[in-house]
Amino acid sequence: MNINLTLNNNFLTKLFEKASKLANHKHAVTILAIISVAESSFFPIPIPPDFFLIAMSIANPNKAIKYAFVCIICTLLGSILGYSLGFLAYDLFVKKMLIYFNYMDLFLKYQNYYQEYNILALLIGGFAPIPYKIITLATGVLQTNIFLFLAITLISKGIKFTLLALVSRYLKNLNKPIIIKLIKYSFWIFIIILISVIIGFVIYYI
Repeated sequence: MNINLTLNNNFLTKLFEKASKLANHKHAVTILAIISVAESSFFPIPIPPDFFLIAMSIANPNKAIKYAFVCIICTLLGSILGYSLGFLAYDLFVKKMLIYFNYMDLFLKYQNYYQEYNILALLIGGFAPIPYKIITLATGVLQTNIFLFLAITLISKGIKFTLLALVSRYLKNLNKPIIIKLIKYSFWIFIIILISVIIGFVIYYI
C-alpha cells in the first residue's frame, strides 16, 4: 500500500480544514490526545497533531498552552509505545507494516542518520516533517537509551508544540493559504530560530 508522504498544499489544506471543523468539538482535546499518541507510535497514515493544535489554538487562543501540553504529554506516551514496538515486535509485525505502508525506505534512511549523527538526529527528528513514528520505532530497533530518547523528545516536541501554540494565537486574521505555507515550512523556521539562538548564545558568552 503506497502512502504519499509528501506534504503538498492540497493534502495540507484538506487536513487543516478537517482540523478547523473539529476545533470547537466537545471532544476536541480527546481527539488531539489520540492523534498525538497514534502519530508517534503506530498509526500508518500521517496525521500530524500540529494541524489540530494550530486550529484549536486559533479557535481558542486562551487555551493554546493547554493544547500544547496535551500534545507534548501524549507524544511522550506514544513515543514509549512506538519505542516498545520497535524494541519488542520489529520482526513480529513492525517490519511487515513498514513495508506494506511504504515506510521502509524512510525508516532505513533515518536509521542511517541516527547511526551517523546520534543525538543530533534525534533532536532534528523532533522538528522534521516526517511521521514521528518512524523515529520512535527506529530508536526501539536500535535500542537507543530510552531515557535519552524521551528527554530529547520532550525538548524538541516541547519547543515545537509550545511555539506553534503561542504563534497560532495570533494567526486568526491571516487567510488560509498563508497559514498553510507557515505550517509547510515550519521545520525550516524552527531550524533558523535554533541556529539564531545558538549563534546569539555563542556571541554573548565569547
